[in-house]
Amino acid sequence: MTSAPDTMQNKFWPKALPAVIPVPETSIWANLDISARRYPHKAAYLFFGKPLTYGQLHADAIKLSNWLQSEGFEKGDRLCLYAQNTPAFALVFYAVLRFGGVIVPVNPMCKADELAYFVQDAGCKMICCPSDLLPMASKAREINASEGHATRIMAFRYADHMAPRAELPKDEQPSAEVYAWLHDDG
Repeated sequence: MTSAPDTMQNKFWPKALPAVIPVPETSIWANLDISARRYPHKAAYLFFGKPLTYGQLHADAIKLSNWLQSEGFEKGDRLCLYAQNTPAFALVFYAVLRFGGVIVPVNPMCKADELAYFVQDAGCKMICCPSDLLPMASKAREINASEGHATRIMAFRYADHMAPRAELPKDEQPSAEVYAWLHDDG
């Protein structure tokens, strides 16, 4: 006789998948480390015509991880990643995982009060966001100032990981407005 949870799982679980999925013995950081050694020149990301190889992602994640640790981040510390799916998202994600930190991904469509709630609830030390979301992140930091959460913000530009507009095929070139937004310094 099966229990209720087993019955529910069997009802909704895809028949083609095993009932139990084993947990990998390696960490996500270890998987990047292995991929960087095996495929250093293979693209991990292709963003607006510019590849970010596994080797470069690995090297940049190590640099960022070392910098975060020099700034006082330690294992278990939380960093709010308030960003879209871009190479910078992956870079920050891996950098934090490298030293045992915790990533708190937040939907980039959240408003300042929502972001402030997630930052406070998770106990984040820092917010990382693209420059176009800097005003929201700054407001969230102000809201949490008395609580001591997210006392710092680290911002990036989308353009840091993309090819120049002229190097892109005509059908992939962003409009002038989008190109300006991608280069926004906040």
